Amino acid sequence: YEEALATPLEDEECEATPQNAKWMLHSFPTCNFLHENDWVTSVRKSTTKILGNGYWRDVWPVLDSEPSTMLRQVKVALKTMRYEHDYTERNYHRHVRDAIVSERLTSSPLVTDIYAFCGNSGYFEFATGGSLASTLEKHYVAKMNEEENESMGGKGHHEENSYDDDNDILDDYTKLSLAHQVAAALADFHDADALRDENGEISSAAIVHADIT
Repeated sequence: YEEALATPLEDEECEATPQNAKWMLHSFPTCNFLHENDWVTSVRKSTTKILGNGYWRDVWPVLDSEPSTMLRQVKVALKTMRYEHDYTERNYHRHVRDAIVSERLTSSPLVTDIYAFCGNSGYFEFATGGSLASTLEKHYVAKMNEEENESMGGKGHHEENSYDDDNDILDDYTKLSLAHQVAAALADFHDADALRDENGEISSAAIVHADIT
């Protein structure tokens, strides 16, 4: 039973500063924003499928409804809890924290924005460039194919691969650019509402994370 309860914000080992506790303890669900969208029509018109998932939620591309014209042109990322997880207080509170943190990070151009959340689901900015994981996967597969092709004297199975190897291999500049963007986004994450000392150095971060992959 206790494992299904929400994790408290504070305990004997962790205490929130007064200035941060104000926003950490309050969430603002926007359920109407999710419920007013015609998901049936959206799914029918956008050939919706699961784009990917983390441990807790699946990610779907859906078309958002514009109330005044009812045009469905803006693609957003809908995150829903995966079926294998239970609807417990702990899981609900986990996604409330995710929504609160996402709201604090909307000032960063390197972090996707949150538009709405309700329960265990949320609307997020759609990343049109795909995920970093898929980009790296294509790069590694293309490199393996290239090395195999070279080892076979140009007689490999390059043409049979579903990847466009020539375009999927990342050059050094692109890899450096991706690494910089990830590092800068993580820096924005750590900097959000952090406490600083007289030298301007972060003395206590407001947001902590586990696996960010």
